[in-house]
Amino acid sequence: MHDLSVTNATPSEGGYGGGLPVTILGYGFNGTDVTVNICNQSCLLVQIVSNVQLICVTPEVSMAEVNSSCNLTVTVNGISKNTLFTYKANLTAIVTSVSPTRGGTGGGTRITINGNNFPTSANVVTVTIADSPCSLQTVTTTSITCETGSYQYRSVRAQVKVFIDGSGYAISSVEFQYIDLWSSPWTWGGNEPPEAGTLVVIDNYVTIYLDIETPILKVLVIDNATLIFDDSQDVALNVEYIIIVNSGHLQVGTESNPFQHRGIITMYGHLRSIELPIFGAKVLALREGTVDMHGMSTIQTWTQLGATANNGSTVITLLQPIDWNVNSQIVIATTSDRFSQKENEIRRIVNISSDRLTLTLDTPLKYTHLGATQTLNSTTIEIRGEVGLLSHNVVFQGSITETWDETIEECPAGFNPVAGSTHYGYWYRLSNKTEGLSVLINPNYCPNRQPFGRFYNNTVHSTGRFGVWIYPEYAPTITGDCSDTQPSQAVFEGLISWKNNKGIELVMTRTTQIKNAIVFDNADIGIAYVTAVGHQETNPPYLRATFYDIDSGSSVIDSIIIGDVGISSTPIVPSTAGLVVMWDRGLRVHNVTFINFPSNETRAIFGPIILGRCTDRCGGWLTKFSNISFINVSIRGKFRWEYDALYHDEDGTLGGQSDSIIMAPDGIINASSTCTLVPNFENAIQCPLSEGICLVENPSTANTSIDIEISFRVYICPCYNCGCPTTTTTTATTATTTTETTTTTTSATTTTTTSATTTTTTSATTTTTTSATTTTTTSATTTTATTTTTTTATTNTETTTTSTIYLPPVQPVDELPSSPQL
Repeated sequence: MHDLSVTNATPSEGGYGGGLPVTILGYGFNGTDVTVNICNQSCLLVQIVSNVQLICVTPEVSMAEVNSSCNLTVTVNGISKNTLFTYKANLTAIVTSVSPTRGGTGGGTRITINGNNFPTSANVVTVTIADSPCSLQTVTTTSITCETGSYQYRSVRAQVKVFIDGSGYAISSVEFQYIDLWSSPWTWGGNEPPEAGTLVVIDNYVTIYLDIETPILKVLVIDNATLIFDDSQDVALNVEYIIIVNSGHLQVGTESNPFQHRGIITMYGHLRSIELPIFGAKVLALREGTVDMHGMSTIQTWTQLGATANNGSTVITLLQPIDWNVNSQIVIATTSDRFSQKENEIRRIVNISSDRLTLTLDTPLKYTHLGATQTLNSTTIEIRGEVGLLSHNVVFQGSITETWDETIEECPAGFNPVAGSTHYGYWYRLSNKTEGLSVLINPNYCPNRQPFGRFYNNTVHSTGRFGVWIYPEYAPTITGDCSDTQPSQAVFEGLISWKNNKGIELVMTRTTQIKNAIVFDNADIGIAYVTAVGHQETNPPYLRATFYDIDSGSSVIDSIIIGDVGISSTPIVPSTAGLVVMWDRGLRVHNVTFINFPSNETRAIFGPIILGRCTDRCGGWLTKFSNISFINVSIRGKFRWEYDALYHDEDGTLGGQSDSIIMAPDGIINASSTCTLVPNFENAIQCPLSEGICLVENPSTANTSIDIEISFRVYICPCYNCGCPTTTTTTATTATTTTETTTTTTSATTTTTTSATTTTTTSATTTTTTSATTTTTTSATTTTATTTTTTTATTNTETTTTSTIYLPPVQPVDELPSSPQL
């Protein structure tokens, strides 16, 4: 059996922080398996000096209010012997804080360690951080000051350790971080931080903390390294080019720890800046790396005015409470007309009411901003300017040059509603092919064929041209493939568009529905459909199934179009109309209300307008209307010329006669007793559908790319050598047979002839004509002549009068034959 004994331990008492070397005397310490425990905790270090002596470094144990005596147990080869060791509170120092909490890896940072129960003599105190000594300056019972030494590695966060001879380590959970600060010369090899125009490279796993505002650097390269914005103060990075490569990392806060101070990155450059290959100029370029930017959360980034804010006022009322701060910068959007971009006003908050609904501004408002409601026909219209927060603590921005200031007034932006743009609010510019560098990645991708996503409950007002503009040639399909011809419907739902030049305009855009829209106070047009097909296609056969179909084709449904909502100081008279119908077939207008078009200088509905393609004597196609309402509308529609447009009034809500056609008189058709003038329309007649216009799509004998328009029993074939289908007009019952008749005619006669002719042509070779003629003769002079007239018996044929009408086709004139077949 192994012979083991423990006689004593020196010292036999120490602090709860542990770390105190204890010498243990006895016998039999030489063994293959030696352990020492104090209070059932293993010693931090066991050193066997000899068979009769070993050294143990005490472990840290939980702090108690009273002294804790417990066994010190030595175990050798399975045999244990004990002695006593006491942890004492009066021997235990406690570290509570350190300031500052970090410093450069080059050392030289003077820190203050706060706590209690420190000794008064500096000779018994040692301070280390990450095994690097901190040179003592002063020691009191509650504080220790020292200067950090250098740290040979890069950034590290380590515990501040205070060792007291005879007691051990002070209890501490306080940490100090060794970092490379941008402002420190040690970060740059003893040199001053980079100056203006410098090319700065951070590489080889280096982590640097930006703790100052830099001058305007030329280039910053982060190559397999990290630049972190220091979150102990406001900082700013000013640079012309930022290049992040090879797992480089730029961090301004993280998702779990958002940046709490103000961090700004400003990119500099101008028109003549040198462009880097691929990336360009004035650029943050990322290639195989990460960028983290996380600022303080703002619940309410924008709201609306709760009441009208008049010019000269320094107080505004909001519709919803906000979580903004005093001294934050805000923008109050213009609510005036399309030329009011200058009325966007930026102010700073100097006071916020306790309910967070009233803001006091630093300077009075220069313009009036609306915050009101108007009820028309049981519909409540909100006319409110937006108020947006501009002050965010993390900002990535481009520099503003004097050239910018002189040519374009800076307009604030950054919130969902669009207001005060010089040209467009929402512009869907979908090309037929990819552009720029995307051509190299996916040359066979067609943006204008992609299925539509979602446009829902968006607001736009006070823009110079279009609230919403879809141009050019959007043709959404089911798959989005360039060769796909199966259309899918795009739905713009819940749009509120006001005080623009045009509320929404769709150009060469097919199968698009405007739903639940409210447009009002637009200077020119509320809603304008220009064309549904592009320049390259005149009537794609695969679109025919969508014509006039609410669920798949082009339509305006469940919407309100208001000429003047009634809040402006002067009446608003749209220069064109509330709704402009398109130059192609297929548009259906259903459950739409027109309100407040009282002036004779405007109208609710207008024919096609196709700038750049046809501006005079353009022929419109059929538009179908149902469940239409007019409130305070003087002129519902106007036709500029014959065949300007054709409106199918399906239920009588457009012109008062259901299942009828409303069109411009042409001097021939309006003579029919079945057609009448339309009240509340200008230059319009209304005829029963049976006397109106029909459509034959792709007749088998006609050109398959051209549909044939039929008006009043006459076919128009706008193509070369394409046959028209056979038609016959039959009514009433009168039978007449005449054979071998000799007729005596007289000279000096006056003859009036009215003739109705039906012509049928097949391959331009066979013509059959049936004619009814009435002759009136006056004069007494007689001349004898013998004429043989053979009249083929006509059965069940009424002598009638029809008219030949030529309807302008959809194709441009220069694509038509000089003499279309009739």
